[in-house]
Amino acid sequence: MALSVMASVAKKALREYAASTVRGERITISVFDDGISLKQGARETPIKFNYITSLSKGSDLPLSKTGAKLAYYDMMGSQETIEFIINSTAYPALKADLRK
Repeated sequence: MALSVMASVAKKALREYAASTVRGERITISVFDDGISLKQGARETPIKFNYITSLSKGSDLPLSKTGAKLAYYDMMGSQETIEFIINSTAYPALKADLRK
């Protein structure tokens, strides 16, 4: 009984970062012990740290924002990228959390 209760408890994120796509859709980047989760609307994509190839900074934007690009491999082995806008003070913290 205790084992089934523990299995049903969701993992708690170590940190969460708010971002948005270039089209203005909200993204939440949750950092866990073994990887991250990208939540965009009802879609949630888990990504292990070793599947992430890079996090690169784009141009600086008004209102203390910066563009960023995350490149990773999906479960099928295809390389994917997502471009998003994040607070310029949160970018270095996210980069450190991703170990990239």
